[in-house]
Amino acid sequence: MEKLQDRNWLKQKYIDEQLSMSQIGQLLGVSRYPVYRALKRFEIEARPHTSKYAELNDKDWLLEQHSQGKSIRQIAEEIGATAGAVQSALAHTGPRISQPIAHQTEELPEHISKIIKEYSGIKLDIGCGKNKQPGFVGIDYRDWGEVDIVQDLEQTPWPLPDDCVMTAVASHVLEHINPHGGIFLNVMDEIWRIVKPGGQFAFVVPYAGSQGYWQDPTHCNGITEATMLYFDPDPEGKYAGQTYYQFYEPKPWKIEKLAFNTNGNLECVLKKRLDDKSYHEDKPNDVVQEMSSDAKTEPVKKYFSDKY
Repeated sequence: MEKLQDRNWLKQKYIDEQLSMSQIGQLLGVSRYPVYRALKRFEIEARPHTSKYAELNDKDWLLEQHSQGKSIRQIAEEIGATAGAVQSALAHTGPRISQPIAHQTEELPEHISKIIKEYSGIKLDIGCGKNKQPGFVGIDYRDWGEVDIVQDLEQTPWPLPDDCVMTAVASHVLEHINPHGGIFLNVMDEIWRIVKPGGQFAFVVPYAGSQGYWQDPTHCNGITEATMLYFDPDPEGKYAGQTYYQFYEPKPWKIEKLAFNTNGNLECVLKKRLDDKSYHEDKPNDVVQEMSSDAKTEPVKKYFSDKY
């Protein structure tokens, strides 16, 4: 991708010719994310996403609504946009704006708000379906009977306050999340937002390419052991350093346990890291090292014992 090392060429395409990151990526045969990283490296300011909603391109109006204490969800409902679109537009208004969503516990069932208040957190079963983990709060896209929070998981933010989840689990859910357009990355960032610092997110998925993965017509997001390296900045150098993380720079997790069978499932436990500016500094690609055998075989089934 020599063109992405050429600031003048990139500036001409993005600024002068007004091509989008995706269009530049198509010219080079890559996704929009390497283009985004090149723009960031050369300090070329990224444009806000285009939108059919004129309000989303009006920075003054957005800031005024936000300063009045309106939540992202309230602004979205007012103009008929999605919460994700409003969140993206706010991110381009200048300095990063913290979403004031703590009051959204008012939208939750009373017993859940009470649990959060009394115990300073909940255990969350993401995509719980009809088999919610005992003692967990369930969130899913439809009410299956045991669902406490009905929410399209691909639409963020979820109606939960920051740092309110002690432990989150997801059994055979992530393989259903759309990986295109950054949706899967957004969902992982959303889980990071609601999990307490040091809290854990444990999940199991069918290993990408296995019979279990291909047999379900709704599976669209293949995950292998290498996929999780894109979410761990790995400052300890246990795996591949920032070789993978630096591509998209999502919210940072630490891989605590990882086990997989290429003909079966992949099980993983992630621990929420606090974000650090060092994770977002450009670094030369490290040599990708083979993951340690310990990392591959550490069992994590205790989180999903009643789901097998």
